[in-house]
Amino acid sequence: MEVRRWRSVKTAACVLGIYASGHAVITLMDAPTKRAAGRQPERLKHACQLARCTIEYAYHAATLTKFTQNCPERQPLASGYRFLKSILDRLEALLPVQAFLTAVAAQRRNGRPGYSPSAMFRALALRYLLAERYAARFIGRLKCSPQLRAICGFGDSLPSNSTFSRFFGLVSKRLAGLERAIAEIVDELKSRLPLMGRKVAVDSTDIESYANPRRTRVRDPDTAWGVRTRKNKTKGERKTEWFFGYKMHSLIDAAHGVPLAHAVRPANEGDTVKLRSLMETARSAHGWFLPEYLMADKGYDSQANHRFLHERGTAPIIHIRRPNSEDGRHSDFYDEMGAPVCGKDTSMLFVRTDPDTGRHLYRCPPEGCSLRPRNRWAARYCPRPDQWENPEDDLRVIGVVPRRSAKWKRLYGERTVIERIFSSMKRSRILNRHQFLSMRKVATHAALSTLTYLATMLARVETEDVGKMRRMAVWLG
Repeated sequence: MEVRRWRSVKTAACVLGIYASGHAVITLMDAPTKRAAGRQPERLKHACQLARCTIEYAYHAATLTKFTQNCPERQPLASGYRFLKSILDRLEALLPVQAFLTAVAAQRRNGRPGYSPSAMFRALALRYLLAERYAARFIGRLKCSPQLRAICGFGDSLPSNSTFSRFFGLVSKRLAGLERAIAEIVDELKSRLPLMGRKVAVDSTDIESYANPRRTRVRDPDTAWGVRTRKNKTKGERKTEWFFGYKMHSLIDAAHGVPLAHAVRPANEGDTVKLRSLMETARSAHGWFLPEYLMADKGYDSQANHRFLHERGTAPIIHIRRPNSEDGRHSDFYDEMGAPVCGKDTSMLFVRTDPDTGRHLYRCPPEGCSLRPRNRWAARYCPRPDQWENPEDDLRVIGVVPRRSAKWKRLYGERTVIERIFSSMKRSRILNRHQFLSMRKVATHAALSTLTYLATMLARVETEDVGKMRRMAVWLG
């Protein structure tokens, strides 16, 4: 392949021809061509971008073919394409997806025959499976791979960028169908993973808006400013930073990392009020959903959330916010972790929980406190070396599971699985890379990201590869 050096990155290259031998010649735009590009920017830039993506993938495909011909032991396996095909077949067979495809096919009127709704949906899902952010780049990849075209159901003709955009608009109008498809895959995973749903974790992640917040009139009216944890924090910087966009609140199984429910809201809405709606959504979608423990950070700490979970038989493992009092105590008697204080500033040690009454036993530490020195001959003494605490008196501060216990620390440590799932979805399912300008379309984007993530997990489980069920990458050769 012969490529000449570009004089400017901003001026796209004009393709003269792609020959049957696989050689391509890219020439520079001369001055008249640049002026023509300025008069017709959209059409010419799109054509150049599509041609550039096509040449890039043709070059990689030709290089890989030449490499594998010389190394037979490194020839790409067809199992990667079969794995993708199995995922797309599973998605297309879902009842909500079938209902959607039937409805789209019934809307067609007179005119030129279009592409099959089934092929369009498979291509849309494949774009998320391959983590391709730009439609033009994805179309270029389809042009260079007959295997990918075959598993989608396309022939030599491929839809354009605008066709993909219009089909995504149709999908976004039936967001409820995508949510039912997600619930159906989760139920299938539950039948194969019996312990799923016993311990769950809840958290939120940021999805930045595609709109420019510095414009006088923002193109996305649904988005808002919010606060998130600063990434790559250095010494002296604040822990949080502002961002412009949305938040995706998710409820995830802590044992296997399976997303159970999610909701996309503007970034300025708090996390605390979303816990109840996520629990009710998961309960209405799955009759088997009765978790024993729910882990969450300080953002979900409230008396109402603790009471809501306790009434439904779920033990809240929620980190408590630091009190605003000067001495750092809750109700003048409990320290910042909910343990009773003995004397002036000595926190009592958790001993055990009575299995019959549910009360917690705390004891004065062996090194003594301000009321009981270590010397037993001292005149002062501790009037209450043992203290029983009833969680019903204050569910938020005392807690069903004491925060000073090893059990609470172990359970709260399992909460980090939701952060790993968010990171995986952003990296492998383009969760934070989109070009949509309304909350409905961003919610559809998040639903497709979750749907393809769950479909990949189910395909791994069906091939008896449970240990690698969260591996999203697929090697195509």
